[in-house]
Amino acid sequence: MKSRRSLSLTAVLLCISFFFLTIPPRAGGEEYGGGIRTEVLTKSGTASNGQALRYPCTERPEVTAMIVHIPPGQETGRHYHKIPVLAYVLDGTLTVEIEGGQTLTFRPGQVILEVQDTIHNGINRGTVPVKLVVFYVGEEGKPLVYRGEPSRP
Repeated sequence: MKSRRSLSLTAVLLCISFFFLTIPPRAGGEEYGGGIRTEVLTKSGTASNGQALRYPCTERPEVTAMIVHIPPGQETGRHYHKIPVLAYVLDGTLTVEIEGGQTLTFRPGQVILEVQDTIHNGINRGTVPVKLVVFYVGEEGKPLVYRGEPSRP
């Protein structure tokens, strides 16, 4: 019999799979029939900067999905996540400055696999609002975003 921890981890992984990773390799929709077409947006074991993805091990998994709007000239402020965060850019161009000097730019139609336990800042340097669909794979009752410096092992 599987432990509760193992079952919770399985549930979290199934949620992630449902949103992003179950897209069939043929990406033609043949598995669904009826003319349904699928398109792989991304498939990766690493964040956008190459950092390995890590999933939380919890008895209380929780996935939060939200739309984030960033007006022109605004920024998220320096922050970090302890959990996997995946975003899809709907509108605008987002510049992400990552601790250590790396800068990444994301445009409409691109997927952002955010870094974990690493300070970063999202900036809208454009003239139109940035609009993101964001999925946080976390734990019930825990913050999605942290300010300050992450604790290092």
